[in-house]
Amino acid sequence: FEGNGIYKKAQLYAITQKNTLKPLPNFQFILPEDDTNYFVDGFRSYQMLGRDDNNNGWSGGMNSENLIDFYLVQDTSQLLIDSGIKPEDLYFNMYVYGTGKSNTTVEFKVYEFDHDSIYISSEDSTYYVNNRQDMKNAIFQPGVGGPPTAKQAYDQTINDGWIYDQEVTWTGWKLVSVPYSQFRAANDLAMGGNGDRVKESWRICGMAVSLLSYPTTGMLTETYIDYLTITQGGRFQQ
Repeated sequence: FEGNGIYKKAQLYAITQKNTLKPLPNFQFILPEDDTNYFVDGFRSYQMLGRDDNNNGWSGGMNSENLIDFYLVQDTSQLLIDSGIKPEDLYFNMYVYGTGKSNTTVEFKVYEFDHDSIYISSEDSTYYVNNRQDMKNAIFQPGVGGPPTAKQAYDQTINDGWIYDQEVTWTGWKLVSVPYSQFRAANDLAMGGNGDRVKESWRICGMAVSLLSYPTTGMLTETYIDYLTITQGGRFQQ
């Protein structure tokens, strides 16, 4: 949740309906510089506050654009997660601030791209996906006079989404570190529960963090999150 300049910003991207990549407006969450209660490192954190009006447990969240990392790197060896790491050795870490509001739960969600092959109708070609470079070649094509364009958008209905829910039962900051092996498969087939149900680190293509009202639905919940990291071989050590 940091960036460059006086006002710290982060850049988000989206794949449009025309399968082109565009930057979304910058967002920023600004706190007084002398208010050190609500950030761990840098100058600010991310606040999540909401009421579960639909009584379904979900109050809102934020996510990366799935597959975007494959667009941003020139070579897949530059991706931050090693392709062959075991789920028990891959950790997702985040500082979470408990405000005292009961039933506040933070949900980690990791997305995988589970296609073994992709048919691109515009090319009348089938791409076989055996590694990350295959995935990059299948998803993006070089742009003409501009950035690469997406051949196919990410579809949650035919891929895996892996979930870990952390109840926030404390007040103040706490480091939450979860190995990938402890994530469970999404139950909703339309929201990441229809892949092959096998954790494969080289297929990871995105992540989301959400605010839940759990275990009791319909409540007003709140937390702050900061310093999300992914580590290999153990939990984050500051």
